[in-house]
Amino acid sequence: MLVRALPFCLDSQRRQSDLSSAGSHQTAPAAPGRTEKREPYTSPVVPLRLHDRAVKTVLRKSRLVDPWFVGKYSFSPYQACAHGCTYCDGRAERYWVDGEFDRDIVVRRNAADVLAREVPKLRERGIVFVGSGISDAYQPPEADERLMPACGRVLADHRLPVT
Repeated sequence: MLVRALPFCLDSQRRQSDLSSAGSHQTAPAAPGRTEKREPYTSPVVPLRLHDRAVKTVLRKSRLVDPWFVGKYSFSPYQACAHGCTYCDGRAERYWVDGEFDRDIVVRRNAADVLAREVPKLRERGIVFVGSGISDAYQPPEADERLMPACGRVLADHRLPVT
């Protein structure tokens, strides 16, 4: 398994470049009734560890259409999530993730190839939910990995509705 490190702090980098290009130090507004000066929000740079994994299956079928995600099928090219939202139940439960949920991201490199093999075999058509309850298909590593365009082409070629 190949493990790569990727620095992640897009929002912080964007904010820092915005601040430096503006030429002035902006601060968040003080709460009503308070006069103290606050520093702008910056988050620490969190290095991501990307783990490549070849998968045998990628499409999951649910018995009933999921009322939250409105899909008969779902898939995600990643496991775990770099967003690291504090309210995420996936982060709290760590759903079969080795290592830290928001740093150790599994990249399913062959997701599009496996999807292309699985979709024609579907007995029943249905909406495909891209993502999962614990992973975002468009998380920061996708900017470099670019797995979703190939997966999207497979779904479009087979005229499957996507949400």
